[in-house]
This record gives sequence, structure tokens and C-alpha cells, in this order.
Amino acid sequence: MHEITEDGKIVEIPLAERRAAREAKRESAPSISDKAKTTEIYSGEKTFQSWANEIHIGDRLKHAKSWKDLHAAAAAYNCEIRQKGAGLIICPIGETGGMALSKVGLKNLPSKFGAFQPAQPGKQTTEPEATYQPGPTDKKAKSHYQKWREARDDFQPMKTDRINEQRESHKTVRSQVVAAQKAEIEKIRENRNGPERIAAISVAKMEHTAALVELSDQFAQERKALRAELAAAGPGNTFRDFLWQEAKKGDDAALGLARKYGIDESNDVLRKREADELQIVAAASGREHKPAQRLNFTYIIQRSGTVVYDFGQGRKVTDSAIAKQIQLNREAGNSPEAMPLHCALRPKNLGTR
Repeated sequence: MHEITEDGKIVEIPLAERRAAREAKRESAPSISDKAKTTEIYSGEKTFQSWANEIHIGDRLKHAKSWKDLHAAAAAYNCEIRQKGAGLIICPIGETGGMALSKVGLKNLPSKFGAFQPAQPGKQTTEPEATYQPGPTDKKAKSHYQKWREARDDFQPMKTDRINEQRESHKTVRSQVVAAQKAEIEKIRENRNGPERIAAISVAKMEHTAALVELSDQFAQERKALRAELAAAGPGNTFRDFLWQEAKKGDDAALGLARKYGIDESNDVLRKREADELQIVAAASGREHKPAQRLNFTYIIQRSGTVVYDFGQGRKVTDSAIAKQIQLNREAGNSPEAMPLHCALRPKNLGTR
């Protein structure tokens, strides 16, 4: 990179100066990791990293003069400092999440404070000034989020009992099968001799191995079925799942929130995948035509907030939250009877913005 001096000369900016400028820019606008971004988009919940950036936790930690000071500063936010690999992280006590100290501007701490010293148990007496608590990434979703948390807490005991019940059942069945196999081997050893016994034991063990593999596959399918059953019966594994369920029940506010998350999640890959799955051939923009007749239709709502309208005879119109378009599948795009309706559709008429 170059710059123009006061006397009009073009000179190269030194590498060290460029690096310092990039570092200052990065620290002035801290960002969260790609993994945290993905988590927020998928779940709809604010991560610890976002919360830490919002309260500028790094500004408090930077004043520490020793490991003891650093632990005390972290405790003021109900957090703790830990070693992870060759680096250090700060994470909330009693909650999931964490981030590298380098993300908040603290680097090369061992060279300043010496070898890492863990916090002493029972030594911290600082009352937390602020505490991270999971919440929705959208402030407008607080009431729905609280409703989901309460429903999830009420559902959790039953969910845990069903999972434990299945686990114990599988354990019992496996133990019975193994015991029967051992008894069969012992019977062969008692009643047969020589090469015949060796061959019989070999065949029995092979059959037992195949039976255990088949049993493992059966257990995997049963676990998958139970997870699907619990997901359908419960309030949703994530906040976005809950919004999806509420939207399908007719909650317009939940549908709006679900669509917002779908828009935040959208990218070229998802837009192409949605177009391929729904066989999209065109996007409706709206012209001078008006609907010539009223058509009956049904609709389904997807997790992203996309609404698929079915007008019968294979004709489907998609109000896509991902592509932010009104889209037509092949049958709808080639339907002369439905064309006036398609031409009248505009993004503002439905949920797309």
C-alpha cells in the first residue's frame, strides 16, 4: 500500500505500520468467530462472544497487572480464565461458550505475568457486576424466547426419562444377547471335539458378530426415531425450531421472526438448494395484470420462514425468506390459467422484503 505525502510524493507505507493499523481496526470493532456466528444463525440465541463484545469485557481485563488481577476482573462478570491448548480463554461460569483472550485484545500474557496461574478456589470474593445469560439475538423476540425457555424446562424431565429408559432397554437387550452367545459357545465346547469344535466356534462367533452389528443398527434407528418423536412433541431443540412450530400454528409474529432468521442465514448455496428442491424456474416481480379469479390453495411453512403455497396440479408459489423473492416452480411457471395471479404477486404483498 502507498500514500501521498504533503509534498505530493507517493511513498510505500511500512509493513509494521500497516499491521499496526489493521490491529487497531480489529480491536476497535471486535467480531465473533465463524463458529459463534453459525451457532447464532442456527439456534437464534445470542452467544457468549456477542455478549462479551457488547459489554466491552476486554476493556476491563486490559487493566490487570497480574494473574490474580485478571482472575478478579473475570469474576466481576461471572467468568473464569482457563488454559486451552497453547492459549487462554475466558468463559462464563455455569453456561456454555467461551472465547480466546486474544479476541478481546489480551495477547502474550505469559511474557507479562509469567507462567499461567489458575484461580485459587474460594479466593474470589468479587460480586458479579454483570452475568451472561442466553437470550434471543433479536430484541423483539424476548417474549417468544421466554415462552420457549419455560416450555423447554417443563419438557426436559420427560425427555430425559424417555432417553434414559431407552438407554437402559438397549443395555438390557445387549446383555441378554451377549449372555446367550456365551452360553452357545460353552455348549459347543462341551459337546464337540477336535476340528469340528473349532469350526463350530468360528461359525458361531461370526454369527454373533453379525447379530451384534445388526443390533447396533437397530438401536441407532430406534434412537433416531425417539429423537424425532421428542422433537415433534417438544417445544423445539432450538429457539428457531420453536418459532417454526409456532408459525405453523398461525402465530404471525413467530413467522416474522422465523423469516428474519431465514434472511440472516441466506447465502448463495442455500438459495440454489432451495431453488433446486422446489424446482423454481422464475421469480414474480409484478406487472400490470390483476388476478382473474380466486384460487384455492394450501401452504406449508419451512424452518427458514419460507412459505410454499400449493395451488393444486403441482403449481407452487414460494415466498422465499432465503432468496427474498416470490418464486414459481416449473408447473406454476407454465400454467396459463395461473399467470394473472403470478404477475400480480409482488414481494410487498407477502412476507418477503
